[in-house]
Amino acid sequence: MKIPYYISEVFHTEKYTGNMLATFIIDDDLPDQEIQNLARLFNISATSFIISPKKNDERFRIRIFTPEGEINFGGHSVMGTAYIIWQEILKRSTDTVNIELLGNKITVQIDVERQMAWVRHSGIHFGAHYDKNDIAPMLGLSSDDISEISPIRETAAEMYFIIVPVVSLQAMKQAWIDRRAYSSFFTKEKQKPFYLFCTETYRSDNNINARVFAHTIGIPEDPATGSGAAALGAYLRLYYSPVEEIDFKIEQGYEMHKRSLIELIVEGRGAEDKIKVGGKVHILADGKLL
Repeated sequence: MKIPYYISEVFHTEKYTGNMLATFIIDDDLPDQEIQNLARLFNISATSFIISPKKNDERFRIRIFTPEGEINFGGHSVMGTAYIIWQEILKRSTDTVNIELLGNKITVQIDVERQMAWVRHSGIHFGAHYDKNDIAPMLGLSSDDISEISPIRETAAEMYFIIVPVVSLQAMKQAWIDRRAYSSFFTKEKQKPFYLFCTETYRSDNNINARVFAHTIGIPEDPATGSGAAALGAYLRLYYSPVEEIDFKIEQGYEMHKRSLIELIVEGRGAEDKIKVGGKVHILADGKLL
């Protein structure tokens, strides 16, 4: 059986940047273990699977796996997969792609002119606060490297992240994960990816610099994180923004030499927040596994 696949770059700024995504088109009856094996094939942060698609489907079923297992959402995975469906299956016949991921219905908007995909996020939740004196050492930082303007806090817009406000780009560059300290501090059920951000950036036309560490799901560092950007949008609205709309550009992946650009828009106030995350998608390669 030949299995078609595509390699795309999501949130890319130029060729060979952004967050790489592998996408396979598979039959319904492919065993889960074989799907997981395929997800480990390219050893990248996420691999998506389009299940038995037909051009006239009203909604396309997909699944997303990291090297460690299946996940219930992934920003760049959803956007990249939708873009492939739009270009390769729907043949650009519409600018809207409807997908189903583990029972959740998601609509992805395609900006044809800019070659971008946009996802609207909901499910905003806030969780535990953490003391910077506890968190800083496991990030290879001092407590002075973490801002006191806003707290370290669990935040979700689809997926939970521990948001960490960092004071400088220099501190961002120095960050790394002490896995032993992390595992000692967080019980397994409390373990979530770290989302570090600061307002000092490599490029003057960007608003936020970000890094994401998610080793517990097989991603030591992620070059671009759409779901994390959505969580940051909820966090920024709560702690920083007095205005009606946030329209930010987030740079990520620079330390990995995978420069990425994520566009973040937050409209509304409080419970009525509408969070949109967008980025460019480029299909880099396609083929078939024999």
